[in-house]
Amino acid sequence: MQESVPIYKTSKDFWVCYRRLSQELQKRARKSFALLKKDPKHPSLNFKKVTKKIWSARISRDHRVLAHEEDGVLVWYWIGKHDEYMRQIREHRQQRDDIILEPTEDPIYTSIRHDQEDVENGIILACKLIH
Repeated sequence: MQESVPIYKTSKDFWVCYRRLSQELQKRARKSFALLKKDPKHPSLNFKKVTKKIWSARISRDHRVLAHEEDGVLVWYWIGKHDEYMRQIREHRQQRDDIILEPTEDPIYTSIRHDQEDVENGIILACKLIH
């Protein structure tokens, strides 16, 4: 992604997760997204790349949000508790789905394919590594 302020979208799955949050957490999420748009480097957000194509941000001490990078746009697809966030990140890493924690020259991480229909519907499934 470019160093400028990223462009954001949300998926249907994100809104399902969002509606499950308490009113207070929804309010915090709205404030965090407003801050993210204004200043993605703000330390309270802990906005970071957690795999080659997955980004995260902090909503509260115990809640995170996940986005999938698609053509320079971040598509927020999940929001919820930190424990579930950690499980999802571990699952991506165990499946070797677009893993990259540090910059690398390793060619194994160069190509990733998605089911196009799922991407168009805003559903982000596990990425498959192409060798």
